[in-house]
Amino acid sequence: MVKLLLIVGMCLQDFAFFFAVPELFGKERLAQFNNWIIEGVKVAPGLLIALFTTTIGLFFSFWAPYLYKSGETWMYVLYYSCVFLTIVLAVLIAAYNKPIVNHTTEKWVNPILNRLLEDKNYSMRALKYAAILYSLGLAVLIVATILS
Repeated sequence: MVKLLLIVGMCLQDFAFFFAVPELFGKERLAQFNNWIIEGVKVAPGLLIALFTTTIGLFFSFWAPYLYKSGETWMYVLYYSCVFLTIVLAVLIAAYNKPIVNHTTEKWVNPILNRLLEDKNYSMRALKYAAILYSLGLAVLIVATILS
């Protein structure tokens, strides 16, 4: 229970940082980040495939001796299912990467950044949300500390 509270508190504080970014960095720096964010959106699907395949590889490299010794078929089925899923995921992302990136940048990234850059009230509202999230995260961390 305490670990869960610690995780929730830290996540709330991390989310608070993202709401406070426009006020912390300013409009000029946020405009420069726009290009970096769009490049990050382009790279994200490839990174997801790399993370997924690395996780599968590490998991099964630790389980390989058990898999070899036991001869249990469910491990083979799980292994080949994960390999198949990775291949399918890689093909889908390769086929739909450009439409996904274009949709994400046009519908999410550009409108949010433009609104943050142009509308001062939107930026101040985001800062208020950041303060609320940070305070909630701190309160949850204090409760977790008291319970431990």
